Amino acid sequence: MSNSSAFTCCLIGGDTLLTQCGEILLDQGHDIVHVVTGNPAVGAWARGHGLNVVDVASDYSVTLRDSDFDYLFAITHLARIPDGAVESPKTMAINFHDGPLPAYAGLNTPMWALINGEQSYGITWHVMATGIDKGDILVQHPVAIADDDTALSLNTKCFAAALESFPTLIGQLVDGSVQPRPQDLSQRSYYGRASRPEGLGLIDWQQPAEVCERLVRGLSTGPYENSLASAKIVLGGRGYLVESASVAGDAAAGAPGEVVGADADAIVVACADGALAITALKDLQGRSVPLDTVAAGLSGSRLEAPRDAVTAAARDLAREEPAWVRRLAAAEAVSVPFRNAAARVAA
Repeated sequence: MSNSSAFTCCLIGGDTLLTQCGEILLDQGHDIVHVVTGNPAVGAWARGHGLNVVDVASDYSVTLRDSDFDYLFAITHLARIPDGAVESPKTMAINFHDGPLPAYAGLNTPMWALINGEQSYGITWHVMATGIDKGDILVQHPVAIADDDTALSLNTKCFAAALESFPTLIGQLVDGSVQPRPQDLSQRSYYGRASRPEGLGLIDWQQPAEVCERLVRGLSTGPYENSLASAKIVLGGRGYLVESASVAGDAAAGAPGEVVGADADAIVVACADGALAITALKDLQGRSVPLDTVAAGLSGSRLEAPRDAVTAAARDLAREEPAWVRRLAAAEAVSVPFRNAAARVAA
Protein backbone atom coordinates (compact mmCIF):
# COMPACT_ATOMS: atom_id res chain seq x y z
CA MET A 1 0.00 0.00 0.00
CA SER A 2 1.50 3.36 -1.02
CA ASN A 3 1.08 6.36 1.26
CA SER A 4 -1.16 8.12 -1.23
CA SER A 5 -3.54 5.22 -1.83
CA ALA A 6 -6.71 4.12 -0.11
CA PHE A 7 -6.32 1.35 2.41
CA THR A 8 -8.31 -1.74 3.36
CA CYS A 9 -9.62 -2.27 6.88
CA CYS A 10 -11.93 -4.16 9.19
CA LEU A 11 -14.13 -2.63 11.88
CA ILE A 12 -15.23 -4.13 15.19
CA GLY A 13 -17.69 -2.55 17.61
CA GLY A 14 -21.29 -2.20 18.64
CA ASP A 15 -22.33 1.45 18.62
CA THR A 16 -23.37 4.17 16.21
CA LEU A 17 -19.90 5.73 16.51
CA LEU A 18 -18.62 2.80 14.47
CA THR A 19 -21.14 3.47 11.70
CA GLN A 20 -20.26 7.18 11.61
CA CYS A 21 -16.55 6.44 11.39
CA GLY A 22 -17.38 3.84 8.76
CA GLU A 23 -19.15 6.49 6.70
CA ILE A 24 -16.03 8.65 6.85
CA LEU A 25 -13.89 5.75 5.65
CA LEU A 26 -16.25 4.95 2.77
CA ASP A 27 -16.56 8.62 1.76
CA GLN A 28 -12.77 8.81 1.49
CA GLY A 29 -12.65 5.72 -0.71
CA HIS A 30 -11.26 3.21 1.75
CA ASP A 31 -12.36 -0.42 1.55
CA ILE A 32 -14.04 -2.06 4.56
CA VAL A 33 -13.53 -5.81 4.27
CA HIS A 34 -15.50 -6.96 7.35
CA VAL A 35 -17.64 -5.43 10.09
CA VAL A 36 -17.52 -7.49 13.28
CA THR A 37 -20.49 -6.72 15.52
CA GLY A 38 -23.27 -8.11 17.65
CA ASN A 39 -25.43 -5.00 17.32
CA PRO A 40 -28.33 -5.47 14.85
CA ALA A 41 -28.36 -1.75 13.94
CA VAL A 42 -24.65 -1.79 13.11
CA GLY A 43 -25.13 -4.98 11.13
CA ALA A 44 -28.00 -3.43 9.18
CA TRP A 45 -25.87 -0.39 8.37
CA ALA A 46 -23.05 -2.59 7.10
CA ARG A 47 -25.33 -4.73 4.96
CA GLY A 48 -26.91 -1.57 3.57
CA HIS A 49 -23.48 -0.67 2.21
CA GLY A 50 -22.89 -4.18 0.87
CA LEU A 51 -20.31 -4.95 3.55
CA ASN A 52 -19.69 -8.39 5.02
CA VAL A 53 -20.93 -8.75 8.60
CA VAL A 54 -19.23 -11.14 11.03
CA ASP A 55 -20.94 -12.10 14.28
CA VAL A 56 -18.84 -10.95 17.23
CA ALA A 57 -19.95 -14.08 19.10
CA SER A 58 -18.27 -16.26 16.47
CA ASP A 59 -14.59 -17.16 16.27
CA TYR A 60 -14.03 -14.03 14.24
CA SER A 61 -10.25 -14.23 14.70
CA VAL A 62 -10.20 -17.00 12.12
CA THR A 63 -12.13 -14.89 9.61
CA LEU A 64 -9.82 -11.91 10.12
CA ARG A 65 -6.68 -14.05 10.01
CA ASP A 66 -7.76 -15.48 6.66
CA SER A 67 -8.46 -12.02 5.20
CA ASP A 68 -6.13 -9.53 3.56
CA PHE A 69 -6.41 -5.98 4.97
CA ASP A 70 -4.23 -3.16 6.28
CA TYR A 71 -5.90 -1.88 9.48
CA LEU A 72 -8.23 -3.12 12.18
CA PHE A 73 -10.26 -0.38 13.90
CA ALA A 74 -11.90 -1.24 17.23
CA ILE A 75 -14.52 1.44 17.87
CA THR A 76 -16.75 1.10 20.96
CA HIS A 77 -15.87 -2.56 21.44
CA LEU A 78 -15.79 -3.16 25.20
CA ALA A 79 -14.63 -6.79 25.30
CA ARG A 80 -11.12 -8.15 24.98
CA ILE A 81 -10.06 -8.76 21.37
CA PRO A 82 -8.22 -12.06 20.85
CA ASP A 83 -4.53 -11.86 19.99
CA GLY A 84 -5.16 -13.57 16.67
CA ALA A 85 -7.49 -10.76 15.61
CA VAL A 86 -5.12 -8.03 16.83
CA GLU A 87 -2.29 -9.59 14.80
CA SER A 88 -4.39 -10.05 11.64
CA PRO A 89 -3.97 -6.64 9.89
CA LYS A 90 -0.88 -6.17 7.75
CA THR A 91 -0.07 -2.75 9.19
CA MET A 92 -1.73 -1.95 12.52
CA ALA A 93 -4.64 -2.61 14.91
CA ILE A 94 -6.08 0.63 16.35
CA ASN A 95 -8.48 1.18 19.24
CA PHE A 96 -10.67 4.13 20.18
CA HIS A 97 -10.63 4.86 23.90
CA ASP A 98 -13.05 7.35 25.45
CA GLY A 99 -10.48 8.76 27.86
CA PRO A 100 -7.06 10.42 28.00
CA LEU A 101 -4.36 7.77 28.26
CA PRO A 102 -2.54 6.81 30.35
CA ALA A 103 -4.48 8.61 33.13
CA TYR A 104 -7.88 7.01 32.45
CA ALA A 105 -7.53 3.47 31.12
CA GLY A 106 -10.25 0.83 31.32
CA LEU A 107 -14.05 1.05 31.41
CA ASN A 108 -16.56 3.77 32.31
CA THR A 109 -13.79 6.34 32.36
CA PRO A 110 -15.94 9.44 31.61
CA MET A 111 -18.01 8.54 34.68
CA TRP A 112 -14.90 8.16 36.84
CA ALA A 113 -13.53 11.49 35.62
CA LEU A 114 -16.66 13.29 36.80
CA ILE A 115 -16.71 11.45 40.11
CA ASN A 116 -13.04 12.36 40.62
CA GLY A 117 -13.70 16.05 39.92
CA GLU A 118 -11.60 16.38 36.77
CA GLN A 119 -11.85 19.73 34.99
CA SER A 120 -10.50 18.55 31.64
CA TYR A 121 -10.62 15.29 29.74
CA GLY A 122 -9.92 13.82 26.31
CA ILE A 123 -10.11 10.81 23.99
CA THR A 124 -7.35 8.64 22.50
CA TRP A 125 -6.75 6.63 19.35
CA HIS A 126 -4.01 4.14 20.18
CA VAL A 127 -2.27 1.02 18.91
CA MET A 128 -3.68 -2.22 20.27
CA ALA A 129 -0.98 -4.08 22.18
CA THR A 130 -0.51 -6.59 24.97
CA GLY A 131 -2.24 -5.17 28.03
CA ILE A 132 -5.53 -3.25 28.01
CA ASP A 133 -5.16 0.35 26.78
CA LYS A 134 -1.35 0.20 27.00
CA GLY A 135 -0.48 0.63 23.32
CA ASP A 136 1.32 3.60 21.77
CA ILE A 137 -0.74 6.77 21.37
CA LEU A 138 -1.53 7.87 17.81
CA VAL A 139 -3.95 10.80 18.17
CA GLN A 140 -5.49 12.49 21.21
CA HIS A 141 -8.18 15.15 21.30
CA PRO A 142 -9.11 17.32 24.32
CA VAL A 143 -12.62 17.40 25.78
CA ALA A 144 -13.72 20.21 28.10
CA ILE A 145 -15.73 19.36 31.22
CA ALA A 146 -18.49 21.79 32.19
CA ASP A 147 -19.73 22.28 35.74
CA ASP A 148 -23.07 20.68 34.87
CA ASP A 149 -21.80 17.77 32.77
CA THR A 150 -23.28 14.36 33.46
CA ALA A 151 -21.97 10.98 32.35
CA LEU A 152 -24.39 11.20 29.42
CA SER A 153 -23.28 14.65 28.25
CA LEU A 154 -19.56 13.93 28.70
CA ASN A 155 -19.87 10.67 26.80
CA THR A 156 -21.60 12.58 23.99
CA LYS A 157 -18.71 15.05 23.93
CA CYS A 158 -16.25 12.14 23.72
CA PHE A 159 -18.06 10.69 20.71
CA ALA A 160 -18.03 14.10 19.04
CA ALA A 161 -14.28 14.37 19.70
CA ALA A 162 -13.79 10.92 18.19
CA LEU A 163 -15.57 11.95 14.98
CA GLU A 164 -13.63 15.22 14.84
CA SER A 165 -10.26 13.51 15.28
CA PHE A 166 -10.84 10.40 13.15
CA PRO A 167 -10.19 12.16 9.81
CA THR A 168 -6.89 13.42 11.27
CA LEU A 169 -5.91 9.86 12.13
CA ILE A 170 -6.89 8.58 8.68
CA GLY A 171 -4.92 11.37 7.01
CA GLN A 172 -1.81 10.49 9.00
CA LEU A 173 -2.16 6.81 8.15
CA VAL A 174 -2.51 7.60 4.45
CA ASP A 175 0.41 10.03 4.16
CA GLY A 176 2.66 8.13 6.57
CA SER A 177 3.00 11.00 9.04
CA VAL A 178 1.53 9.10 12.01
CA GLN A 179 4.00 9.03 14.90
CA PRO A 180 3.15 6.50 17.62
CA ARG A 181 4.44 7.57 21.01
CA PRO A 182 4.77 5.32 24.06
CA GLN A 183 2.62 5.96 27.09
CA ASP A 184 4.18 6.95 30.39
CA LEU A 185 2.75 4.02 32.29
CA SER A 186 3.96 5.46 35.61
CA GLN A 187 1.02 7.89 35.19
CA ARG A 188 -1.50 5.14 34.44
CA SER A 189 -4.76 4.66 36.30
CA TYR A 190 -6.93 1.68 35.39
CA TYR A 191 -10.64 1.14 36.04
CA GLY A 192 -11.69 -2.47 35.50
CA ARG A 193 -15.06 -4.14 35.09
CA ALA A 194 -15.21 -4.81 38.83
CA SER A 195 -14.31 -1.23 39.79
CA ARG A 196 -17.23 0.42 41.58
CA PRO A 197 -17.64 3.63 43.61
CA GLU A 198 -17.46 3.19 47.35
CA GLY A 199 -20.86 2.17 48.66
CA LEU A 200 -21.95 1.26 45.10
CA GLY A 201 -23.17 4.84 44.65
CA LEU A 202 -24.81 5.18 48.06
CA ILE A 203 -24.31 8.85 48.92
CA ASP A 204 -21.94 9.46 51.82
CA TRP A 205 -23.23 12.40 53.84
CA GLN A 206 -19.83 12.69 55.55
CA GLN A 207 -18.49 14.10 52.26
CA PRO A 208 -18.81 17.75 51.13
CA ALA A 209 -21.95 18.55 49.16
CA GLU A 210 -19.99 19.19 45.97
CA VAL A 211 -18.48 15.69 46.14
CA CYS A 212 -21.95 14.17 46.54
CA GLU A 213 -23.24 16.25 43.62
CA ARG A 214 -20.34 15.07 41.42
CA LEU A 215 -21.24 11.48 42.25
CA VAL A 216 -24.81 12.02 41.09
CA ARG A 217 -23.70 13.65 37.82
CA GLY A 218 -21.00 11.05 37.25
CA LEU A 219 -23.50 8.20 37.54
CA SER A 220 -26.24 9.84 35.45
CA THR A 221 -26.42 8.09 32.06
CA GLY A 222 -29.94 9.17 31.09
CA PRO A 223 -31.85 6.46 29.16
CA TYR A 224 -28.69 4.52 28.34
CA GLU A 225 -27.27 1.44 30.06
CA ASN A 226 -25.41 2.13 33.28
CA SER A 227 -22.85 -0.62 33.93
CA LEU A 228 -21.14 1.14 36.85
CA ALA A 229 -23.67 2.12 39.55
CA SER A 230 -26.53 4.51 40.25
CA ALA A 231 -26.49 7.20 42.92
CA LYS A 232 -28.65 6.04 45.82
CA ILE A 233 -30.14 7.11 49.12
CA VAL A 234 -32.09 5.25 51.81
CA LEU A 235 -35.36 6.75 53.05
CA GLY A 236 -37.37 4.97 55.72
CA GLY A 237 -35.52 1.73 55.12
CA ARG A 238 -36.15 1.80 51.35
CA GLY A 239 -33.62 2.48 48.63
CA TYR A 240 -34.14 5.11 45.94
CA LEU A 241 -32.13 6.13 42.89
CA VAL A 242 -31.09 9.79 42.71
CA GLU A 243 -31.69 11.12 39.21
CA SER A 244 -30.63 14.71 39.78
CA ALA A 245 -29.26 16.87 42.58
CA SER A 246 -27.49 20.17 43.14
CA VAL A 247 -25.53 21.91 45.86
CA ALA A 248 -27.96 23.85 48.07
CA GLY A 249 -25.95 26.92 48.94
CA ASP A 250 -28.59 28.54 51.14
CA ALA A 251 -29.71 25.50 53.11
CA ALA A 252 -29.99 25.50 56.87
CA ALA A 253 -27.14 23.97 58.81
CA GLY A 254 -27.46 20.42 60.08
CA ALA A 255 -25.51 17.31 61.01
CA PRO A 256 -24.34 15.14 58.07
CA GLY A 257 -27.31 13.10 56.86
CA GLU A 258 -29.91 15.32 58.49
CA VAL A 259 -32.84 16.35 56.29
CA VAL A 260 -32.97 20.13 56.61
CA GLY A 261 -35.78 20.64 54.12
CA ALA A 262 -38.29 18.48 52.26
CA ASP A 263 -41.14 19.37 49.92
CA ALA A 264 -42.45 18.59 46.45
CA ASP A 265 -39.49 20.36 44.82
CA ALA A 266 -36.48 19.02 46.71
CA ILE A 267 -35.23 16.94 49.62
CA VAL A 268 -32.32 18.87 51.12
CA VAL A 269 -29.80 16.88 53.14
CA ALA A 270 -26.90 18.28 55.15
CA CYS A 271 -23.42 17.08 54.22
CA ALA A 272 -20.05 17.47 55.94
CA ASP A 273 -19.80 20.81 54.18
CA GLY A 274 -22.97 22.38 52.78
CA ALA A 275 -26.09 20.52 51.72
CA LEU A 276 -27.35 18.52 48.75
CA ALA A 277 -30.75 19.25 47.18
CA ILE A 278 -32.18 16.07 45.65
CA THR A 279 -34.59 17.10 42.91
CA ALA A 280 -35.55 13.81 41.20
CA LEU A 281 -35.89 10.24 42.50
CA LYS A 282 -36.72 6.83 41.08
CA ASP A 283 -37.52 3.61 42.86
CA LEU A 284 -35.27 0.57 42.44
CA GLN A 285 -37.41 -0.57 39.49
CA GLY A 286 -36.61 2.68 37.67
CA ARG A 287 -40.03 4.31 38.10
CA SER A 288 -40.17 8.04 38.87
CA VAL A 289 -41.15 8.86 42.45
CA PRO A 290 -42.87 12.22 43.12
CA LEU A 291 -40.94 13.89 45.91
CA ASP A 292 -44.08 14.88 47.80
CA THR A 293 -44.92 11.19 48.29
CA VAL A 294 -41.75 10.63 50.35
CA ALA A 295 -41.08 14.13 51.75
CA ALA A 296 -43.74 14.14 54.45
CA GLY A 297 -42.20 13.88 57.91
CA LEU A 298 -38.62 13.79 56.65
CA SER A 299 -37.47 17.17 57.97
CA GLY A 300 -35.21 16.72 60.96
CA SER A 301 -34.69 13.00 60.38
CA ARG A 302 -31.29 11.40 59.68
CA LEU A 303 -30.75 9.36 56.52
CA GLU A 304 -29.09 5.96 56.73
CA ALA A 305 -25.92 5.20 54.77
CA PRO A 306 -24.83 1.55 55.27
CA ARG A 307 -21.93 2.00 52.85
CA ASP A 308 -19.47 -0.53 54.27
CA ALA A 309 -21.81 -3.48 53.81
CA VAL A 310 -22.78 -2.37 50.30
CA THR A 311 -19.13 -1.84 49.29
CA ALA A 312 -18.15 -5.33 50.44
CA ALA A 313 -21.07 -6.91 48.58
CA ALA A 314 -20.26 -4.96 45.41
CA ARG A 315 -16.68 -6.25 45.37
CA ASP A 316 -17.91 -9.83 45.50
CA LEU A 317 -20.67 -9.45 42.92
CA ALA A 318 -19.35 -6.97 40.34
CA ARG A 319 -17.26 -9.41 38.31
CA GLU A 320 -20.22 -11.74 37.78
CA GLU A 321 -22.78 -9.01 37.12
CA PRO A 322 -22.60 -8.97 33.27
CA ALA A 323 -23.14 -12.74 33.09
CA TRP A 324 -26.16 -12.55 35.39
CA VAL A 325 -27.61 -9.63 33.43
CA ARG A 326 -27.40 -11.70 30.23
CA ARG A 327 -28.96 -14.75 31.89
CA LEU A 328 -31.81 -12.83 33.49
CA ALA A 329 -32.51 -10.90 30.28
CA ALA A 330 -32.89 -14.20 28.42
CA ALA A 331 -34.99 -15.88 31.11
CA GLU A 332 -38.41 -17.14 30.10
CA ALA A 333 -41.46 -17.11 32.35
CA VAL A 334 -42.23 -20.42 34.01
CA SER A 335 -45.45 -22.07 32.86
CA VAL A 336 -47.27 -23.10 36.05
CA PRO A 337 -49.50 -26.15 35.50
CA PHE A 338 -53.15 -25.92 36.59
CA ARG A 339 -52.77 -22.17 37.32
CA ASN A 340 -56.04 -21.24 35.57
CA ALA A 341 -57.93 -24.09 37.21
CA ALA A 342 -56.72 -22.97 40.65
CA ALA A 343 -57.90 -19.43 39.91
CA ARG A 344 -61.40 -20.71 39.02
CA VAL A 345 -61.60 -22.72 42.21
CA ALA A 346 -60.56 -19.70 44.29
CA ALA A 347 -63.24 -17.61 42.60
